[in-house]
Amino acid sequence: MSDVNPLVAGFFIGCILANALFWLMKARVASTGIPVKYYSPELRRILRLYKELAPNKGWSLLPIAGFWISATATFVFMLIYSGFWHPRR
Repeated sequence: MSDVNPLVAGFFIGCILANALFWLMKARVASTGIPVKYYSPELRRILRLYKELAPNKGWSLLPIAGFWISATATFVFMLIYSGFWHPRR
């Protein structure tokens, strides 16, 4: 079996999941006709628009929750792996 550190694997899985959920929200907002710049950092705008549009369009709010959970987990894995919380002795 491979020697993959579980923290590194968690970091990359969290990155991929957060990115996928953000692109899902971005695509749904764009499908309503609202202009969206696909390669610019407009995180707050997309999250706000998605949250406002979700009840009227019948969309679930789970992508927002999943995005924040994945982004937080990614940050925590990075901190643990870097030794910020538990320095190696």
